[in-house]
Amino acid sequence: MIHWPEQMPRKDVWAVIRDCEQLIVQQPLLGQPLSIRTALTVIRGPNRRDQSVLANRLPDDLKAQFYRPDLRLALVATRTQDLGIATFGPIFERMESQLRQMESDNPGVEVKFVSDVIIEGRVVSQMIDELMSSLMMAAVVIFGVLAIAFRSLRVGLISIVPNLMPLAVSGTMRLMLGDSLGIAGACSFAICLGIAVDDTIHYLCHFKHERRLGSSPLVANQRTFITVGSALMLTTVVMTAGLGTVMTSQLPPHVNFAIMACTTLAVALPADLLFLPALLTLFPGKLPDEAEPQSNYSD
Repeated sequence: MIHWPEQMPRKDVWAVIRDCEQLIVQQPLLGQPLSIRTALTVIRGPNRRDQSVLANRLPDDLKAQFYRPDLRLALVATRTQDLGIATFGPIFERMESQLRQMESDNPGVEVKFVSDVIIEGRVVSQMIDELMSSLMMAAVVIFGVLAIAFRSLRVGLISIVPNLMPLAVSGTMRLMLGDSLGIAGACSFAICLGIAVDDTIHYLCHFKHERRLGSSPLVANQRTFITVGSALMLTTVVMTAGLGTVMTSQLPPHVNFAIMACTTLAVALPADLLFLPALLTLFPGKLPDEAEPQSNYSD
C-alpha cells in the first residue's frame, strides 16, 4: 500500500508504483504484480506514456481497487504460494528493508504491507513457538514430578528417553517430508506427550511393585511386560484407529493433527515396551528396603 504526500507530482507517484512492481518481480516465489499500471494494459490510447491520465478512463470499480487519488493511495497486489510463513518470512523481511529504502529515497511517501497472509503467518509462527516452549516446560515438569513420585532421579532421567523419542521421530518425519509443523502438529505434540507419559507411569509402577517383591530387574521386566504390555498395546491400537479416522477429513489441519498423533502413538509403544525395559535392566537401582523375599512371590 502506497501513500504519497499531497504535493507529490503524479509522475513521481507512478515511479514509486513501478518500483514496487519491480520489487515483486524480483521474487521468484511471488506472483506477477497487479496495479493501476497493469490494469491500464487493457486500454489503448494515443499516449501510453502518460498513464496517470489514462487512469481516469478506467471504470470506477476497477480503478478503485488499485488507485485512489482522492485518498492519495495506491495498491500493488501479488499472490503467494501456500508454502508457509517459514518460507516467506525471510522474503518479506528483505522486501520490507527495501521498502524502507524506497521511503527514504522518496520523502513523504509511506509504503507498507497490508496482507493478511503476513499478519496471520506471523501470528501462527509466534503461536507455534510458544506452544513448543510450553511443551518443553511441560516435559521438564512431568519428568521432575516422576522423579519426585518415584523418589528417584534415575527414574526421572530414564523416563525422558521413551517419552521424547516419539516426539523426535514425528518431528524428523515432518522435516524429511519438507512439510511445515503448523498449529495442529504442535498441539498434537503436547497431547501425545501426555498419553506417552501415562503409559510410562503404568509400566514404572508395576516394575517398582515387582522389585518390591524381590524380583531381579530382568524378571521384573518380564512380568511387567506380560501384565502391562497387553494393556498398552490395546490402548495404542484403539487410540490410533480412532485418530486415524480423522485422516479422511478434507481440512489439512485436521489431517496433519491425525498424522502427527498416530505417528507419535505408534512410536511411543515400542519406546515403552523395548527401550524403557532395556534402560531399567541396565540401570535398575538398588532393591527397595521393604522388598520381600523372592520366594514369597507366587506366579
